[in-house]
Amino acid sequence: MDTPITVAAISAAAAAVVAPAISFYLTKKKEREADWQKCKFEQYREFGTALGGIVGTDATPEGTRRFAVSCNTLHLIASQPVITALHAYQDEIRESNTDKSRTRHDALLSRLIWEIRQDLELPGNPAVGEFVAGLWSSGEFSLQKSEDDAPRVGNKAAEELRVRDPGITSVIEKSGLTQPGEHIRRTLLLFQTAKQRTWLAASNERLFCVLDDQKTRASGKLIQWILHRDEATQIKVRPRGAVGTVDIGPRKSWYYSTDLHTSPEELKERIQDLLTP
Repeated sequence: MDTPITVAAISAAAAAVVAPAISFYLTKKKEREADWQKCKFEQYREFGTALGGIVGTDATPEGTRRFAVSCNTLHLIASQPVITALHAYQDEIRESNTDKSRTRHDALLSRLIWEIRQDLELPGNPAVGEFVAGLWSSGEFSLQKSEDDAPRVGNKAAEELRVRDPGITSVIEKSGLTQPGEHIRRTLLLFQTAKQRTWLAASNERLFCVLDDQKTRASGKLIQWILHRDEATQIKVRPRGAVGTVDIGPRKSWYYSTDLHTSPEELKERIQDLLTP
């Protein structure tokens, strides 16, 4: 007769132990899921921020490196659909892709952002075909950094850029840096924003780089560097969004505007033409 009472007592004791244990387990499980979701969100937010470093006039070499690190980190936390979409987007924007398409770029970006939203389980995510994402740049940054060893030109040369546009030939020929009888034959506008312009100018024997902005005018360091024609034979062009970079001999990573020079091959040919006697 004591058996049912004993069983009931044991069951009650077990319930008293198991119920809190299950509750504790479920609570910890939810906390771990919340922590994991927070970790993913932070990594995805960093990725979104890094995207801004490769867009339009905001694109910089530092921004590109940050974007690369962020992409690599996503492989630790992203779902497989996100990684697949990321690889497709990277294939579109990589420098070696000579057949870039704005329409394809926007479609791949939209798919990538949509997959990220899915992985984060954001409420209200529309159907994949209805979601459209876009990237914005400030339109004000990406200024070329002046060379520390740039020579100074006289006030008269700097004044040419204040009163004439472009005045590049006069800036160089009045700088005191030309050789006797040396004259500028050709110029090429390489890079342009609302605040800065970079020009290449060639004489028969040398190539000059002129960086025109408020700081270089004030400092007199308009002419950034001078190369002999034989030093400038190696030219490498890297398109990247609205701002690409070009290496000319030992002078590396000079910005150029891709809206001025849409084809990397044509830009290389234009620079080579400058150097042709």
